[in-house]
Amino acid sequence: MAIQYERLASLIEFAQHAARLRTKPIADLMRHQIFHKFEHDFSGLPGIRIQKKDDDSGSGAWLVINRLQELAPPTPSSLLLQVWLEFNKKNPLKEPTLRSEVQAKDLINIEGLDEANLLFDPFQIVSLHSFALCDEIQKLSQSYLNTEWQPWAIS
Repeated sequence: MAIQYERLASLIEFAQHAARLRTKPIADLMRHQIFHKFEHDFSGLPGIRIQKKDDDSGSGAWLVINRLQELAPPTPSSLLLQVWLEFNKKNPLKEPTLRSEVQAKDLINIEGLDEANLLFDPFQIVSLHSFALCDEIQKLSQSYLNTEWQPWAIS
């Protein structure tokens, strides 16, 4: 019985190979409907190393892809800016923006902030445009984006 199963498997394999021979071979890779990338598309990308034929690493791999570790964006040094700055959680490469308003309780523990500007209700909403230090926050934000965030986003 085992020989009959072996012959049946060989016959099925033959039929599969014969069917493949009838299909038209792919002449243009761009028209093929599957994912394709060329070597020049990968060169220079972080975590991807393309080994040349004369490379003596001994692994035999042509393309090596390392797992990248996600780096969190740098934290602003100013506590005041930390309260007002909002990062995009869905797309970390999108520039952070300033919130239009925050709760007063977020501003209470910031050193050097004049508490007379805040009412005593911790749930009071403070608007950025009506906040006394609005200009300073905008300058801190621009400085943070230019000196800390953009170099992080590029790397």
